[in-house]
Amino acid sequence: GDDTRAFAPPFLPKNDAGEPSEVSAYFAGINRNKVSVTMNYTKAEGQQVIRRLLSKCDVLVENFKSGTLARYGLGYEDLKAEYPKLVYCSITGF
Repeated sequence: GDDTRAFAPPFLPKNDAGEPSEVSAYFAGINRNKVSVTMNYTKAEGQQVIRRLLSKCDVLVENFKSGTLARYGLGYEDLKAEYPKLVYCSITGF
């Protein structure tokens, strides 16, 4: 889960009346100016979208179990020739 969303108080205000939202100030500060997407990388359509996004990206950061993306043609060895300037960062605890 996303534990940092709840590192609070303080929470950001939900509205002009100042009622607290469910978003902590910490989470909002750490994630400002970031854009997130979810993708079903197990489907061909998702893999195509990921490759389209990679054509405009500098860095790919993934935290799956080792070898997961490679099974779907999205591992470093699969991508390095097509995206030679891509920085591929794999962070795994497995």
